[in-house]
Amino acid sequence: MSDLPPRERTLVTLAVLLAVGCRDEADRLIRRTLKREIVSIKDASETILHLALLLGVPSTLDALERLSHSAGAIPLTFFKPSHVRGKKTFLAVYGEQAPIVLKRLKAVSSFLPQWILRDVYGTVFSRPGLDFRTRELVTMTVLATQGLHKQFLSHVRGAHRANIAESEILHWIAVAQNISGRDLAYAKTIAARFLHGTS
Repeated sequence: MSDLPPRERTLVTLAVLLAVGCRDEADRLIRRTLKREIVSIKDASETILHLALLLGVPSTLDALERLSHSAGAIPLTFFKPSHVRGKKTFLAVYGEQAPIVLKRLKAVSSFLPQWILRDVYGTVFSRPGLDFRTRELVTMTVLATQGLHKQFLSHVRGAHRANIAESEILHWIAVAQNISGRDLAYAKTIAARFLHGTS
């Protein structure tokens, strides 16, 4: 894991630790990496805010409060929701499958496509405080850790569209397995099948 970029490794580690409920370990990681200037408060706070999409608001608020105890004021700013911006980010993740995904969501409820585009992608996923590549790494590894395989595969595709190489995607899944202590062999298989063009 030492060959991975330290900033990305730290933010993915933070996300996976929070996903498996290791809050004290996440606190220690942040204190250590802030002190060494591996990550900034903005990096950490934007990563935690992004986790609202994956872990829910209570976990996110708890993690932000813990961060503020370690680092002081958190530099998060309001970002106005935008359906247009959300659709652009959604297309960046889903590519040619975007209409299929939206149709599937609409079959569940006509509310879901608008909510996903405006509030999930247009409010959080497209925030400028964290680059698209890092957001996809965090999303992909947390979904793998949670065993949410359908959503995980969508974000493996998104990571691939973000020009993250096949070997790197598989390496990050191994990182998530190592951090979480969970068996992510099935996630590796799903990713490998897609990356080899068999799914």
